[in-house]
Amino acid sequence: MLRRLTALLALLWFGSVESAHAQQRTYPSLSRRPVESRDRDAELAKAAEQVVAPRPLDAAVLAELGRLSTQATAGGSAFDRDVAQSDRAVAAAAGTASVSSEAWILAQQALSALDASRFDSVSALAGMDSIYVEQLNGGRDVSAVEGYRAPVLAMVDRQNDRLDSLRFRLTRP
Repeated sequence: MLRRLTALLALLWFGSVESAHAQQRTYPSLSRRPVESRDRDAELAKAAEQVVAPRPLDAAVLAELGRLSTQATAGGSAFDRDVAQSDRAVAAAAGTASVSSEAWILAQQALSALDASRFDSVSALAGMDSIYVEQLNGGRDVSAVEGYRAPVLAMVDRQNDRLDSLRFRLTRP
């Protein structure tokens, strides 16, 4: 009986504490906040006034872009020279040679050599990407960088596609 009475008193006491705590809660106001009533059009107009025209690229950057473009062209020529040999090696091994056979290993070596021959073009693209980001972050006009970079990017994409095609032919049963 004493236990029941103690439990009842504890329940009543905890209930009164909870109801007192609930009465002290404050709920957020539904009125407009300052951020909701600001004039965004005026802020955009002010930001547009502060835009500064980008500065042109330095001569040293243009010279580096020219050097990287020449490097990419050399890498593209090396790739084009080696692609025929890789194509023949893959054709000899595709579908007939088992994995780790001599023909398959020769095809893998030819693909590795082909991948290595395009190092200059991939490296040049990476250099151009670095210049692009540096100049963009420096507030410079990057249209010249884009002009140099676009053909190199297209060449590297073609190389990637060619390599993927050869690798697919080699793995297909």
